[in-house]
Amino acid sequence: MGGTVGALLAGSLRWPMAEFFTASAIGVTLWTSYVAFLGYAGGRLITEPGISVLLSLGVALVLGSVITYGVKRGAKAT
Repeated sequence: MGGTVGALLAGSLRWPMAEFFTASAIGVTLWTSYVAFLGYAGGRLITEPGISVLLSLGVALVLGSVITYGVKRGAKAT
């Protein structure tokens, strides 16, 4: 989703194609490295599949709750 929005925004701002491709390549490389590292580190730390699924769901639930709380609190402040 972010890549599509970024490409549309770059096009609407008339960014030069070479600059867009360079920025996009850097972004894609950083993102894939981060995701690969998380997968590798998670696989090395937790080898039991059931525990890893429960842990990842728990982390997602906590992060989602914190973000939702922050968004609702920010909406009330304005």
